[in-house]
Amino acid sequence: MRLQGNVRSVPDAVSVLPTHESPRAVVRAQALIQNWAALAFVPSWLPAARRVPLFATLHGALVAIRAAAYDAAGGFEAVRDTLGEDVALGRRLVALGLRVRPLNGARAVTCCPYASAGELWRANVRNLVPALCGSGALLLLAVSSLAALYLVPPVAVVVGLTGDGAGTLGWTWLPLAELALGMASRVIADRVTGYPRALALLHPLAIAALVAMTLASALRYGCRGDVEWRGRRYAASEETRPVPAWTHSTLGGVQGDEGASVLTPAEQRAAPELTPGAEELQPGHV
Repeated sequence: MRLQGNVRSVPDAVSVLPTHESPRAVVRAQALIQNWAALAFVPSWLPAARRVPLFATLHGALVAIRAAAYDAAGGFEAVRDTLGEDVALGRRLVALGLRVRPLNGARAVTCCPYASAGELWRANVRNLVPALCGSGALLLLAVSSLAALYLVPPVAVVVGLTGDGAGTLGWTWLPLAELALGMASRVIADRVTGYPRALALLHPLAIAALVAMTLASALRYGCRGDVEWRGRRYAASEETRPVPAWTHSTLGGVQGDEGASVLTPAEQRAAPELTPGAEELQPGHV
């Protein structure tokens, strides 16, 4: 299936969001939060947001980048000192004005990154602070927002049921409505990405674990300042090499969001065929 009917609209880099597989339901419920977050919080359907490096979505499981764009950004060599090199490269591409798009790989691409809850915990504690650019403000915003949207409502309902607030607007119906609205995004995301609907019931628990892992990640980097991974040490913030100076002629046919990409004749003949079942994420998916 082609990305677009018009080959001139082919992005400079595409990233496929895979389906996470694991024999443990708890691990699946937590791992697929990555896809849910990308669908629910990254406004990739807004042209203005697509030009903001912070919103770049480049999942390292399966990436396709046009050669000219890859060379212009310096490739992975330019982000070798960054722990989340896939995310850093995506942000670097967007900073150059190039187009990075996420693709829905539900039922077409699968991966099993974590065999146990312990592996998942350690990986997230290692990666969450760098994923938030090492920013304390972003971390505080993420933790407080997730807690307010997904943890406070069920707690309020339980407190209301155990006290005098059972059946009242403030302690029962408003929290339940807020929880239902929050869960709706997870249900839609699970449907889009091919996960069983029953996993959405574990969403509040998964959010609680995510908040705990984020705080543990902040504590780890706050105490040590960096982290060791596979014999190398990485800082919390992204450390990349300077973006090389370039012009349109340097990139050949590559052009950013300001205009349509001009593909070479060879590229037009080999217009990218996506993995069967993959499709570009469109407005309204979540």
